[in-house]
Amino acid sequence: MKYLFHLTIEEFENLITQIIDEKLNRFNDDAFKRNKTDELISRKEAAKFLAVSTVTLDRYRRLGYIEAEPTIGKPVRFFKSKLLFDKKIQRKHDK
Repeated sequence: MKYLFHLTIEEFENLITQIIDEKLNRFNDDAFKRNKTDELISRKEAAKFLAVSTVTLDRYRRLGYIEAEPTIGKPVRFFKSKLLFDKKIQRKHDK
């Protein structure tokens, strides 16, 4: 029987499968929880929604206070529902 870090190949395969399943389930749960009508908005619209400038919005994104959604190409987009949560974080940061 072959071992990799004191695991059998079968145990290692099961471990990897379990980790991948957990990650995929977490990803699917996040997507499912998001309302189908959840609006994907532009950088300018997100700044207006949060009542900040686009420069401040970009700074918040770089600092990790808000999260942009991956898109193809250069445009930056945000889910409005995520900004509602991020807005709470932003207000805590401002205090």
